[in-house]
Amino acid sequence: MKRNVLVGLILAVVFIFAACNSEKKAADAADSERSITGFNGEKIILPPAEDIKRVVVMAPPSFSFVLNSISDKQEIVGANPYLATLTNKKIMAKLFPKWENVNTSFMLENSFNANIEELLKLKPDIIIYNARVQGAGMEKLNVPLINMPDAHSDIEKLTIEYERVVKEIFDIKSENVLEKKWHEADKKVEALINKNQKKKTALFIWKNMDDQVSIFGKNTYVDWYCDKLNLKNVAEELNNYPNISMEQIYAWNPDYIFNIKGFGGSKNAKEILAGQDSKNWTKLSAFQK
Repeated sequence: MKRNVLVGLILAVVFIFAACNSEKKAADAADSERSITGFNGEKIILPPAEDIKRVVVMAPPSFSFVLNSISDKQEIVGANPYLATLTNKKIMAKLFPKWENVNTSFMLENSFNANIEELLKLKPDIIIYNARVQGAGMEKLNVPLINMPDAHSDIEKLTIEYERVVKEIFDIKSENVLEKKWHEADKKVEALINKNQKKKTALFIWKNMDDQVSIFGKNTYVDWYCDKLNLKNVAEELNNYPNISMEQIYAWNPDYIFNIKGFGGSKNAKEILAGQDSKNWTKLSAFQK
C-alpha cells in the first residue's frame, strides 16, 4: 500500500512539474512576442525578428523591400512566380544570385491565390500577402500574416509605408530613406516639367503578348504617374486594363510608350517591341525617338 502511495506521489510530482514547465514555455513564448503596426494601422503579433527564418512573399510589390531588409536571402523560401515577368534578371542576379531556386509552386496556376496545403509545406514563419486579392483561405492559417495592399492613389505614400512596415517586421532600426529620396526626385521632376510645360502623351502597356496588347486605362495606378510627370494617358477614356488593337495605337501615336509588364526585365522596352514580328511598332513616333 505504501509503495502504491509513493508511486502515486511521484507521478503527481512529475505531472505537476511537466505542467509547470509547459506553462513556463508558453509564458516565455508570449513574452518574446512583439507587435507591429500594419499598413492600415492594425496590430500584428510577430515572433522576435531573429526567429523569422522562413519568409513567404506572395505580394510582388513588397518583394524588393523584403530583399533589401534581410541579409540572408535564403530566408525567402517562397515567392509569387509573377516576379519572373517583372524582375530585371541582371539586377536580381547580383542582389539574389539563387532567386530562381525560390519555391513558387505553392501558388495556383494563373492565379494570385495560394494552394494552402502547398503553402504550409514551406513552414513559413511569416507570410506577406495582399489581403484584397490573396485572402482566400488565408484566415485559416496559424501563421502571422502581414497585409501589403497595392490599391492606393499615391504611389509615393504607398512605398514609404512599405518601407516602414518591412523594417518593423525585421526590427531594422536604420533611418527610413524613401521619403527623403522621393522628395529629391520630386524636385528634379518639377524642374524638368517647368522647362517644358507642354503635356506629352503616353501609352502604358500592361500585357504585351503575340496575340494581344492590354493597356492601362483610367482608374489604375498609372493615373498617379501621369499626374506626377505631367503626362496624358492616351487611353484615359477607357477603364482599367482594356485589350487594344495596333490600329488604335497607330491612331493615338503616343509620345512615350511604357512597357510595364509582359516580358522579363532583361531587355529595354525598345528591344522588346522590336522583337515582336506580329506587330509593327516602328511606325510610332515614340519608337523612332
